[in-house]
This record gives sequence, C-alpha cells and structure tokens, in this order.
Amino acid sequence: PSIQVRCVSRRFGRIDNRVTAVDDVTIDFYRHEFSVILGHNGAGKSCLLKMIIGMYKPTHGRVYLEGRDENEGTVDPIGYCPQENILVDYLTTVQHLYMFGMVNIVVALRGIAPNTRPQHLTMKGMTYEDAYRESLKLLKQLNLESVKDSKVKNCFFSAQRRICLAMALIGNTKILVLDEPTYGIDLGHRRQMWDLLSDIKRKKTILMATNSMEAADLLADRIAIIVNGRIECYGSKMYLNRRYGIGYVLSLLMQEGADTERLHEEVQNFSPDPIALRSVMGLVVRFDVPRNSRFTKLLQHLESKKEELGIVSITLSIASIEGQLLRIGLSSHFKERSVELPDAKYELLVQKRRRDLLRKCNIILAIVTLTLTTMISELSSFVLFDMTERTMNLTHYVHINDLHVLYYAAAEKSARDFLVALYTTGQSYSDRHNYHISKNISAMDLMIHPDLQSIEVT
Repeated sequence: PSIQVRCVSRRFGRIDNRVTAVDDVTIDFYRHEFSVILGHNGAGKSCLLKMIIGMYKPTHGRVYLEGRDENEGTVDPIGYCPQENILVDYLTTVQHLYMFGMVNIVVALRGIAPNTRPQHLTMKGMTYEDAYRESLKLLKQLNLESVKDSKVKNCFFSAQRRICLAMALIGNTKILVLDEPTYGIDLGHRRQMWDLLSDIKRKKTILMATNSMEAADLLADRIAIIVNGRIECYGSKMYLNRRYGIGYVLSLLMQEGADTERLHEEVQNFSPDPIALRSVMGLVVRFDVPRNSRFTKLLQHLESKKEELGIVSITLSIASIEGQLLRIGLSSHFKERSVELPDAKYELLVQKRRRDLLRKCNIILAIVTLTLTTMISELSSFVLFDMTERTMNLTHYVHINDLHVLYYAAAEKSARDFLVALYTTGQSYSDRHNYHISKNISAMDLMIHPDLQSIEVT
C-alpha cells in the first residue's frame, strides 16, 4: 500500500465536550490506484485527508506514507488540492503553477493550522524552465489559458478551483490527495478535470474525497464509504454491489397508457427477491433488479410481450453507487440506534403505498384545479372593481334633496376608501342623508358612458 492509516481518530473541543470527527479508522490505499472516499457533508472526509497529509495530528493512531511514518521526518512530495481555495491574490495564475512546481510544502507548517507540527520543505526537483513548460501544459488541459496572466483574485470561482487542482498536479509527486476538487464547477469543466485525472491515475496514487456519485462511478478503482467518521465499507464497485445486494437497473420506455402495475408484476416473477420500482419519469419506468434475478429469461419474456405490455425499448445497466451510499448510510443510522434495517419486502410495501397515495393526491389535485378553473372562467366575464381614480365635485348638488349614489361595491381597498369618503360627505350633508349604495351598475359602465356620473341627480 502507498498510504496506510492505522487506528486513526481525531477529536475536537474541550475534554468535557469533545466532538469526534474521525473514529478509529484503519484503511489502506494502494499504489497506482484511484481511491475515492465517498460520504455526505460532515461525514469526516476532509478531516481524514488532512491527517493523511499531516495538516492535522491524529488524536490516536498513525499514518504511513510509502512505508514511512510521517511523524518521523520528511516524506516524499504530495500534491494536495484543499477544499478551500488557498491562493495569493496578487499572483497570476501561471505564477502559482510554476512556483509550486519548483517548491512543494509537503505538510503544513506550525502556525497555519492549530495543533500542526513543523516539517521540512521538499523540492519537487523541477527547474524554472521545466516548471513553466508544465504550467503551460496544465493551463491548456484545464482550459485556463485565457486567465494565464490574470491575478487570481480577478478569476471566477470555477477557475480558482481548477488552479488549485493544477497546483496539486504539477511536479513529480507520487501521491495526489484531492478534497472536493470539482466543488462549484460547471459540468463542462468538471468533465475536463475528470478526463485529466483519468489519464494520470495509473501513474500516481490518487486519493479523492467527494460526495459526487458520478465522479465515484467514473474514476474510482476502490471506494471507501464514510459515515459519521467511520469507514462503513471499502472495496471495488463490484464488491459493494455484491455485499449490499445491489445489482442492475432495468429501464423501460413505455407507450402512453401502459399499465405500470402489471409490468411490475411481470418483472417480479423472475426474481426470488423483491424488485423495487426505482422511478417513473414520464414514459420511462426504472426497476432495481437484484443480482440473483434470471436476467436472460426476464429479457426474453419482456421482448416477447412488448406489444401486450406497451414496451417501446428495454435497457439494462449496472446500478450506480448512489443506491449503495443511501443504503449504507441508512444501515449505519439504524445500527447506532440498535434498530434493524427494514428488509427489501418492507421497502417494496412502502413504495406501493407511496404510489397509491401519490395517485390519490393527483386525482384530488385534478379536481381542485378543475373547480378553480371553472370559478375563474365564470368570474372573468365580470369587472370586479375599477381602479380608475375619479374626482367628484359635490358642490354641483348642494340644492338637491335626494342623492342617489351609483357605485359598484367591490371587496377592494379603493372601494372601501370610497365608502368612507362617502360616509364623511354624508355627515356634512346632515339634512340630506337620503342616499343609498347601488349594486346595479358595474364600474365598466361608468367608464364607457361619459354622461353617467358616480353621483347622479334624480
């Protein structure tokens, strides 16, 4: 193994209130392999990497790099891409790269982080010319040529992340440690980074921490799943599939109106274990099919009943790591509480009840939508209120005994304000309070008939 971690733990805080970030981890990462530490945010990935490179000192346990204890002195250069962008604002992109190509700080010096220890500086062995030449090559590979001479403080976050990766890649390092290198990067540049890492993974020992399922699927030779500071499982993707019974994904493109329930029953007949309905997205139906299913007979049966079941096309693929991470996380969560993880039959029952509930909710939603649409269409033929401001000169009606007020009463602030003003006006005409509010005329009529007044003489 290139990296050996033995019974390593790391705790933070005071003695009476300590938080365990990494809990008794023992694991080996092998030479010329791409290993991925997969876990959710806060699972302990970054803390474990910082102990491996020497930035954090383990509370317990030891770390060996290429067979040497990192506590005993200088180790070989390590390329490290931290989760945070540690850059010098006034230096340009290319200056960052060739400087790190010439000199590499193997581990953190005292003062950079708490509880770190002093170490020697190790030269990567590159001359200025070689470092500059390799810098230009990395800039091209990571699509950073446009910001070659720009100060890093003026670069976008995506470019800064790629600069950090280039700084880790430059030089003749045997070990490459990456902490969420593609965080905050768009898909196009992310794939460029993955392609570059895929090209060099047979030349270095690469260890990457991420919560990206796609990166783990594409790059990893071995995957370590960390949950709450503990390694729950470690091995190849095929090993994880066998251990957790996760097999394949059956994707079916269906015709409109196809019976999904019947299709599920037909598929279930070819497996002794429950087959879960993964998702229904439009006309595409996906099932999680266990490894012990009779795949050949299942596919032959579906092909023979394509027209009857309304199947357009059939696709069978290996399950992604996403299902493994979810199930392992749930297993650890239940284990902490001394509760047994529900089996697949229970999950299948829950899925069926969820589908029934969603179907009922969809029916209710359709009825409510139809009712609201009908009400709105009926109301749209009337003008509910008039927002046009009008000024009425009541002095024209001083000698009138009876005032008949024609106003369309609406449940709107303008209508309420009008009624208050009308009441106030009525108080000033104490001897002429014979008026009423009429609902027999709409605001639209007041607008299209200029001879019709809001206050009219009778």
